[in-house]
Amino acid sequence: MLASIVEPVMPASLDMFGQPPTYEAYKEIMEGQQSFYLWDFQKAIQHYSRAAEIDPSQKALALTRTAIVYLNIGDYGKTYEFAKEAEKIQDMLSPFQKSYLEWANAELKGDLNAQLRIARQNADTRGGSFYNQWAWECIFSNRPQEAVYAFKKHHPESLWAKMTYEWWDDIITRAYHMLGKHKNELKQARRYRKQYPDDIRALPTEARALAAMGKMDEINKLVDESFTLKQEPGYKSGNVILDTGRELKTHGFRNESIQLLERGIRWLNERPKGESTTAPHRFELAHHSIMSGDGRKLRVFLNRSLKRIRPISITLGISGLLLHDPGIGTKCKKYPLNSWSSMSPSLKVGRVGPRIIEPASRR
Repeated sequence: MLASIVEPVMPASLDMFGQPPTYEAYKEIMEGQQSFYLWDFQKAIQHYSRAAEIDPSQKALALTRTAIVYLNIGDYGKTYEFAKEAEKIQDMLSPFQKSYLEWANAELKGDLNAQLRIARQNADTRGGSFYNQWAWECIFSNRPQEAVYAFKKHHPESLWAKMTYEWWDDIITRAYHMLGKHKNELKQARRYRKQYPDDIRALPTEARALAAMGKMDEINKLVDESFTLKQEPGYKSGNVILDTGRELKTHGFRNESIQLLERGIRWLNERPKGESTTAPHRFELAHHSIMSGDGRKLRVFLNRSLKRIRPISITLGISGLLLHDPGIGTKCKKYPLNSWSSMSPSLKVGRVGPRIIEPASRR
């Protein structure tokens, strides 16, 4: 239990482990947790595996955590495989680990009601980070008011909330957004921005609220600011522009959306050559073109891209269908859609953040 005080990612309940690990195995598990929270999923898997090799009593933990990691990556085949392996050693599973598996199986079946039920139970019995999970499940189940309630029950100044501020920021602002309470949304977003002024990942929540209200002057200032911040792997100024442009269009500000997205296209075209030739960059450029409704730009982009990066061409084939452009769709039919599964998870439309049953309370 002392470890839960000195290690911020250490669960306060040994229920996560089932059996207390050896110190060496414990270190591997904590490295796995740290890697997971940094979205370095492959490294997390390696640490969990080593923990089980060092201390066989941690095999159940390694299997269940690995299943959850693959769930976040989007590899449902591997999730199913590791979940079934864990189920073979039921006697070694702690109640918490069984909860992991129940939630993972509900996710695989698309059973949102079961996922929400499990999240509520864990928040009630374990608290801490489980309020995060509960609130996420409320968002995915279209229960924004309940998400606000979960947020308020979990103290926003707690250590866990500070460690995962980008998740909580996203959850509570999305809830207010879904409720149409955009002033509350903007107030909450700016509160977090004040705490983390140099983190580009804190920008989109404020931009989303501003977009709902059509405040273009403030949005443009926010985009200007994004250009001065460190561009994070997986989230750059282009993402800020794309997300905001989508919200502007959704809320009826079509012309403003197109203007902003065209600005994003210009920014993307000016990126260094080493970045502009990568698949994520080209995907993002295509996505901007789709959202701006500029089929001509997307067609030019396709002509340059189809022979270079096979996975991205599949995405653009789907993009062509979204544009209702038979020419683009036909051009991409020769690429088998089953190759979609070979794409990097970062290129797929997926979760906003890790939807996981997390380690127990930090209270």
